[in-house]
Amino acid sequence: MTSRPTCVSLGPYDPFKRVPTLSFQDGKVTFIPGRGSPEFATIQTQFPSGARLENRIEMGDLYLTDDHSLHLSSSLWVVRPDGTRELLAQGFTIYIHRRAAARNLERAGIPFKVVSFYQEPNGHVVENEIKITRSRLGSASVVLLGTSSIWLGALTAFLTHDLRYVVSIGVVGLCALAIAITKGGSSNRSGLLKVVSIIPSYVGGYALAVVVIRHLFR
Repeated sequence: MTSRPTCVSLGPYDPFKRVPTLSFQDGKVTFIPGRGSPEFATIQTQFPSGARLENRIEMGDLYLTDDHSLHLSSSLWVVRPDGTRELLAQGFTIYIHRRAAARNLERAGIPFKVVSFYQEPNGHVVENEIKITRSRLGSASVVLLGTSSIWLGALTAFLTHDLRYVVSIGVVGLCALAIAITKGGSSNRSGLLKVVSIIPSYVGGYALAVVVIRHLFR
């Protein structure tokens, strides 16, 4: 008697219907691409007891040698107990939300692992497991953090007209944002590059908010 399939979504709701689904049934797994991702094919392979799924992310160098900050490709594999691998899907972007996928697969009792790998100039491949942790920030907190330069600049303009305080508060806010962004980064070097990249937009947004509020309420 054929068992009923267990279907697991690899991401949250997506209005573009790109999120794929995995169907587990009778020792097999089927990768079903979202209807909005016609570039991916439906693939079925064996998934014996003890097998796991592995999302492999290839990294390269973007700014400096060995910074590992450039996402080159992503692929999804079945890793069987004997160590053999079978490719389920690959492409520059596979619409997998790693945290949601890990949560959904855990509920279904399916082992899931995310691995980043980097090929050094000498051909040696360095692998690192990416730990999946639950986000402590809700969507409202993410929006608040992303617009921090605007609302902090507006608040500062209301509170003080002293340029020294305006600059000091802006620097403190930038440091706090940099810590939040770089927390859990793959390396100190790539974390520093991320901080440098956000400085122009942060300073511009902060200064614009200060100028606008002072102009409106002078």
